[in-house]
Order: sequence, then C-alpha cells, then structure tokens
Amino acid sequence: MDILLPLFQLLYFVAHFLVSLALSVYDTFHDLHRLLLRIYACIKPMDVSAYRLQADAALLKKIPEHVGIVVIGHNVNYISHLVTVINWCVGYGVKYISLYDAYGILKQNKSLIVKSLGSISCGVRFNVITHSFDCHQVKDCVSIGSRSENGYSYPQVIVNLLSLEDGKGNLVTVARRLCDGTTEIDQNMVDNYLVTQGQPDPEVVITAGKPVTILGFLPWQLRLSELYEVPYLNRFEYSEFRTVFQRYSKCEQRWGK
Repeated sequence: MDILLPLFQLLYFVAHFLVSLALSVYDTFHDLHRLLLRIYACIKPMDVSAYRLQADAALLKKIPEHVGIVVIGHNVNYISHLVTVINWCVGYGVKYISLYDAYGILKQNKSLIVKSLGSISCGVRFNVITHSFDCHQVKDCVSIGSRSENGYSYPQVIVNLLSLEDGKGNLVTVARRLCDGTTEIDQNMVDNYLVTQGQPDPEVVITAGKPVTILGFLPWQLRLSELYEVPYLNRFEYSEFRTVFQRYSKCEQRWGK
C-alpha cells in the first residue's frame, strides 16, 4: 500500500499534466483558427454579380418580400458587411429590409449606411427610414438615386432602421392608444399603429451574433416569421445567405391549419 499510493499520485499528476497540455494546445489552435478566419473574411471579396443573384433567385419557389436582420453585439460595427447583405437581398427581389439593434446604434450610423448604399444603388431607389415615437410619422426618409431616368422608374426598396423603441416600445404605445379608444379593436387597427404600417410582416428574420436572441425585434410582426441565425456578420458568406433563402423556399407554412 505504501508503494501504490506514490504510484497513483504520480499517475494522477501525469494524467492531469497531459489533459492540461491538450486543452492548452486546443485553445491555441482554436484562437489561431479564429484569427485566420478573420483575416480570410477581410481579404476575400464578398461581391456577387447581379446576374448570379438573379439566377439563384430564379431557382426558388418563393422569395420573401420583407427580410429582418437583428444585429447583436459588436456585429453592429460591420456596416460594410451589412450593406453587402442588403445588396444580396435586393438582388433576390426583396422589397423591404428591416435592420434592427436594440440600442439604436444603426440609427446613429444612418449617414454611413446611406453613403454605403449609394455605392450599390445602380438600378434601385433606396428609401432609408427611421421612425419617431409617433407611430404615424416618419422621422426622415432619404432617397438614394434618381426617381427615374429616360422614362424608366427604378424599383423602390424600403430600408427600416429600427431599435428597441420601435419593437417592444412601439407595441406598448399601440396598446395605450387602443385602450384610450372607444371603437372595436381589430387586426387592421393594430397594424395602422405599427411603425411598419403599409409594409408586409417580415417572412425571414436573420439574427447576426451571439447569444442568439431577437432583442425585442418587432414582436407583433414576428409571429409568423422564419428565424435563421448566423454567428458572425463579418463571416457571413454568400453561400450561407443562399442557403437561408433556399430553406425558406422549401418550408411549408400552414398558418396553423
């Protein structure tokens, strides 16, 4: 027994050392892999031709009219990548795009978003919209590109910049307004008070970042949306974007039937 105890202690020490070494090597390679992915994302061009976008869209059975993108954490700083995703959406024929972050950072960067969208506005007229506390008023709307040229009217794409006050906050405002009224409440009345009035509900919502959460994104409009997640906006490749739309195209929505 006196001999076995030191032997067991030695084996325990060796096993502990080997496990610690393996974990250390794993963490090192994991950090190196993340670093290489970041470098790759920075140097790899993300541009996809309009012809490629239209060709891929033509293969789908259905295309969402409205796409929501919930930006989480530091991903809100990747404006250029966000604009690239908008360009892909437009190429697929999406007419409404809602960009959301809980703290309103995207709203603060509106001028940068408008400038970035201007570089891809060929053949498209963007209306970038932010909303006031009054559900009926558009705070400001910026059109990018000419309304028409040589008698041809460019298709219009609505880009909503939203924050928490437009999501849960807007729903609270709607509830207060409905409580103050005396008329019968129906869905049309609720829709007329929402910040997205006149727009279809988002059929597809993409959350970009971790942890996976919608952060209060448009709770009323979200009830029938298909949710998809991507861990990092700056690593969101076109192949992944195409997969999201392919999955949506194949999904069968029975509307509770």
